[in-house]
Amino acid sequence: MIRIYIISHKPDSRRRLSVKTRLILIAILFVVINLIFYFGFDSSDESESSIEIDDKNYKAYYEQGVILFLQNNIEEAIKLYSKSIDIKPTANAYNDRASCYRNLQQYEKAISDYKSAILLDENLAFLYNNLAGIYRLNDDGEKAMNNYTIAITKNPDYEIAYNKRGDRKRTRLNSSHKPLSYAVFCF
Repeated sequence: MIRIYIISHKPDSRRRLSVKTRLILIAILFVVINLIFYFGFDSSDESESSIEIDDKNYKAYYEQGVILFLQNNIEEAIKLYSKSIDIKPTANAYNDRASCYRNLQQYEKAISDYKSAILLDENLAFLYNNLAGIYRLNDDGEKAMNNYTIAITKNPDYEIAYNKRGDRKRTRLNSSHKPLSYAVFCF
């Protein structure tokens, strides 16, 4: 007599993919993403001229500015952020334009933009952190410390501000101590 057993396969939620399978999937995703970027984004002059921005759409100018900033085209990014700000001032546009100025070492303009961003949205902790960074670059430790502290007050979970403030305190302590003179006695 022949017996036939039907075995049903039920998915096991505890079953995990092997490391080899996971690495293969990651490699496939990496290739697909690279293909999308390679074929999806053309950096030729034709693609740049085919992009038209609605002159009333502040978000379009802002997002194009972000792209140019990431491509390290800082001067053009500033122009687009400025157009976005002219249409509708936002804290993010001021912050990002200030970051451009920081990269160009135009610190006074960066400070002005960070302060404008804070006036638009005083609850964004990263604005105070960024402003503190400019003060730190200008060797204005007291203003840097005050802004790091405000950033922490606005967002107590903002680790970057804690780290920067602690580093500033350490630097200040190290620079305030004068090196000791040691006398060497030979007998």
